Amino acid sequence: LGDSEAIRIRGRAHAIRPGTQELEVQHRTKSGEIRDVLVRAQGVVLDGRDVTYGAHFDITARKAAEARLARLAAILEATPDLVGIADARTGRATYLNAAFRRALGLAAEADPGSVSMADCHPPEAARMLAEAVLPTATHAGSWVGESEVRIAGGRSAPVSQVVLAHRAADGSVDFYSTIMRDLTER
Repeated sequence: LGDSEAIRIRGRAHAIRPGTQELEVQHRTKSGEIRDVLVRAQGVVLDGRDVTYGAHFDITARKAAEARLARLAAILEATPDLVGIADARTGRATYLNAAFRRALGLAAEADPGSVSMADCHPPEAARMLAEAVLPTATHAGSWVGESEVRIAGGRSAPVSQVVLAHRAADGSVDFYSTIMRDLTER
Protein backbone atom coordinates (compact mmCIF):
# COMPACT_ATOMS: atom_id res chain seq x y z
CA LEU A 1 0.00 0.00 0.00
CA GLY A 2 1.17 3.48 -0.56
CA ASP A 3 1.35 6.45 -2.77
CA SER A 4 1.46 5.38 -6.43
CA GLU A 5 4.28 7.80 -7.35
CA ALA A 6 6.44 6.47 -4.50
CA ILE A 7 5.76 2.93 -5.76
CA ARG A 8 6.85 3.93 -9.27
CA ILE A 9 10.05 5.51 -7.94
CA ARG A 10 10.87 2.38 -5.91
CA GLY A 11 10.13 0.27 -9.00
CA ARG A 12 12.51 2.28 -11.17
CA ALA A 13 15.23 1.96 -8.52
CA HIS A 14 15.05 -1.84 -8.66
CA ALA A 15 15.71 -2.99 -12.19
CA ILE A 16 13.84 -6.10 -13.24
CA ARG A 17 16.32 -8.78 -14.21
CA PRO A 18 15.68 -10.94 -17.27
CA GLY A 19 13.14 -13.64 -16.51
CA THR A 20 9.84 -13.62 -14.70
CA GLN A 21 9.56 -12.29 -11.17
CA GLU A 22 6.52 -12.44 -8.94
CA LEU A 23 5.52 -10.77 -5.71
CA GLU A 24 2.33 -10.48 -3.72
CA VAL A 25 1.24 -7.04 -2.58
CA GLN A 26 -1.88 -5.25 -1.46
CA HIS A 27 -3.51 -2.53 -3.52
CA ARG A 28 -6.17 -0.06 -2.47
CA THR A 29 -8.95 0.41 -5.04
CA LYS A 30 -10.46 3.79 -5.86
CA SER A 31 -13.31 2.90 -3.53
CA GLY A 32 -10.81 2.31 -0.69
CA GLU A 33 -11.12 -1.48 -0.65
CA ILE A 34 -7.90 -3.44 -0.01
CA ARG A 35 -7.23 -6.22 -2.56
CA ASP A 36 -4.48 -8.83 -2.56
CA VAL A 37 -2.62 -8.76 -5.87
CA LEU A 38 -0.04 -10.96 -7.55
CA VAL A 39 2.34 -8.87 -9.63
CA ARG A 40 4.17 -10.75 -12.36
CA ALA A 41 6.94 -8.78 -14.08
CA GLN A 42 9.10 -9.79 -17.02
CA GLY A 43 12.35 -8.06 -17.86
CA VAL A 44 13.47 -8.17 -21.50
CA VAL A 45 15.97 -6.37 -23.69
CA LEU A 46 14.28 -4.68 -26.62
CA ASP A 47 16.36 -2.77 -29.16
CA GLY A 48 19.24 -2.69 -26.68
CA ARG A 49 17.10 -1.21 -23.87
CA ASP A 50 15.91 -2.91 -20.71
CA VAL A 51 12.13 -3.04 -20.82
CA THR A 52 9.78 -4.31 -18.16
CA TYR A 53 6.25 -5.42 -18.71
CA GLY A 54 3.96 -6.90 -16.17
CA ALA A 55 0.52 -8.01 -15.17
CA HIS A 56 -1.50 -7.73 -11.99
CA PHE A 57 -3.82 -10.52 -10.87
CA ASP A 58 -6.42 -10.10 -8.13
CA ILE A 59 -5.79 -12.98 -5.71
CA THR A 60 -8.02 -11.74 -2.88
CA ALA A 61 -10.34 -14.78 -3.08
CA ARG A 62 -7.35 -17.17 -3.15
CA LYS A 63 -5.76 -15.49 -0.13
CA ALA A 64 -9.07 -15.71 1.77
CA ALA A 65 -9.33 -19.43 0.91
CA GLU A 66 -5.72 -19.96 2.08
CA ALA A 67 -6.54 -18.23 5.38
CA ARG A 68 -9.61 -20.48 5.86
CA LEU A 69 -7.48 -23.58 5.18
CA ALA A 70 -4.82 -22.38 7.62
CA ARG A 71 -7.48 -21.94 10.33
CA LEU A 72 -8.84 -25.43 9.62
CA ALA A 73 -5.32 -26.91 9.82
CA ALA A 74 -4.75 -25.10 13.14
CA ILE A 75 -7.97 -26.58 14.53
CA LEU A 76 -7.01 -30.10 13.41
CA GLU A 77 -3.58 -29.77 14.98
CA ALA A 78 -4.93 -28.35 18.26
CA THR A 79 -7.85 -30.72 18.89
CA PRO A 80 -7.31 -33.40 21.54
CA ASP A 81 -9.18 -35.83 19.24
CA LEU A 82 -7.08 -38.18 17.12
CA VAL A 83 -7.35 -37.17 13.46
CA GLY A 84 -5.81 -39.17 10.66
CA ILE A 85 -5.87 -39.63 6.89
CA ALA A 86 -4.80 -42.84 5.14
CA ASP A 87 -4.30 -43.71 1.49
CA ALA A 88 -7.02 -46.19 0.44
CA ARG A 89 -4.68 -48.21 -1.79
CA THR A 90 -1.80 -48.69 0.64
CA GLY A 91 -3.53 -48.27 4.01
CA ARG A 92 -0.62 -46.05 5.07
CA ALA A 93 -1.17 -42.79 6.93
CA THR A 94 -0.65 -39.58 4.99
CA TYR A 95 -1.55 -37.31 7.92
CA LEU A 96 -1.70 -37.71 11.70
CA ASN A 97 -2.49 -34.70 13.85
CA ALA A 98 -0.39 -33.81 16.90
CA ALA A 99 -2.68 -35.66 19.36
CA PHE A 100 -2.58 -38.83 17.23
CA ARG A 101 1.21 -38.63 16.96
CA ARG A 102 1.51 -38.20 20.74
CA ALA A 103 -0.85 -41.12 21.38
CA LEU A 104 1.23 -43.37 19.11
CA GLY A 105 4.49 -42.08 20.56
CA LEU A 106 5.62 -40.65 17.20
CA ALA A 107 7.92 -37.66 16.95
CA ALA A 108 6.47 -34.57 15.27
CA GLU A 109 8.89 -34.94 12.36
CA ALA A 110 8.27 -38.69 11.88
CA ASP A 111 6.93 -39.77 8.49
CA PRO A 112 3.22 -40.62 8.93
CA GLY A 113 3.62 -43.10 6.06
CA SER A 114 5.51 -45.37 8.44
CA VAL A 115 2.15 -46.08 10.12
CA SER A 116 -0.61 -48.24 8.63
CA MET A 117 -4.26 -48.12 9.64
CA ALA A 118 -3.84 -51.59 11.20
CA ASP A 119 -0.86 -50.36 13.27
CA CYS A 120 -3.19 -47.92 15.04
CA HIS A 121 -5.44 -50.61 16.47
CA PRO A 122 -5.07 -53.75 18.59
CA PRO A 123 -5.53 -56.98 16.54
CA GLU A 124 -9.28 -57.44 17.13
CA ALA A 125 -10.06 -53.79 16.31
CA ALA A 126 -7.78 -53.96 13.23
CA ARG A 127 -9.72 -57.02 12.04
CA MET A 128 -13.02 -55.17 12.56
CA LEU A 129 -11.59 -52.21 10.64
CA ALA A 130 -10.68 -54.42 7.66
CA GLU A 131 -13.80 -56.61 7.66
CA ALA A 132 -16.59 -54.19 8.63
CA VAL A 133 -15.58 -50.55 9.11
CA LEU A 134 -13.81 -49.86 5.80
CA PRO A 135 -16.33 -51.82 3.67
CA THR A 136 -19.20 -49.93 5.35
CA ALA A 137 -17.47 -46.57 4.86
CA THR A 138 -16.72 -47.50 1.23
CA HIS A 139 -20.35 -48.44 0.56
CA ALA A 140 -22.18 -45.81 2.66
CA GLY A 141 -19.57 -43.04 2.72
CA SER A 142 -19.04 -43.24 6.47
CA TRP A 143 -18.98 -45.47 9.53
CA VAL A 144 -19.62 -44.34 13.11
CA GLY A 145 -19.09 -46.52 16.16
CA GLU A 146 -16.81 -47.52 18.98
CA SER A 147 -13.43 -49.16 18.60
CA GLU A 148 -10.04 -49.30 20.26
CA VAL A 149 -6.85 -47.46 19.39
CA ARG A 150 -3.35 -48.62 20.17
CA ILE A 151 -1.42 -46.06 22.20
CA ALA A 152 2.23 -45.70 23.17
CA GLY A 153 3.56 -48.36 25.47
CA GLY A 154 1.52 -51.14 23.87
CA ARG A 155 -1.66 -50.18 25.67
CA SER A 156 -5.01 -49.54 24.03
CA ALA A 157 -7.84 -47.13 24.73
CA PRO A 158 -11.54 -47.24 23.87
CA VAL A 159 -12.58 -44.59 21.33
CA SER A 160 -15.62 -43.22 19.63
CA GLN A 161 -14.67 -43.26 15.95
CA VAL A 162 -15.89 -41.78 12.67
CA VAL A 163 -14.41 -43.09 9.41
CA LEU A 164 -15.14 -41.31 6.11
CA ALA A 165 -14.42 -42.61 2.60
CA HIS A 166 -13.29 -39.84 0.24
CA ARG A 167 -13.73 -40.51 -3.47
CA ALA A 168 -11.57 -39.61 -6.46
CA ALA A 169 -13.09 -38.14 -9.63
CA ASP A 170 -13.48 -41.66 -11.08
CA GLY A 171 -15.60 -42.74 -8.07
CA SER A 172 -12.98 -44.97 -6.46
CA VAL A 173 -12.08 -44.42 -2.81
CA ASP A 174 -8.97 -42.23 -2.78
CA PHE A 175 -8.43 -41.96 0.97
CA TYR A 176 -10.05 -42.53 4.34
CA SER A 177 -10.15 -40.04 7.17
CA THR A 178 -10.89 -40.71 10.80
CA ILE A 179 -11.59 -38.80 13.98
CA MET A 180 -11.35 -40.68 17.27
CA ARG A 181 -12.27 -39.46 20.75
CA ASP A 182 -10.79 -41.20 23.76
CA LEU A 183 -13.58 -42.71 25.92
CA THR A 184 -11.30 -43.77 28.79
CA GLU A 185 -12.69 -41.09 31.14
CA ARG A 186 -16.42 -41.66 30.59
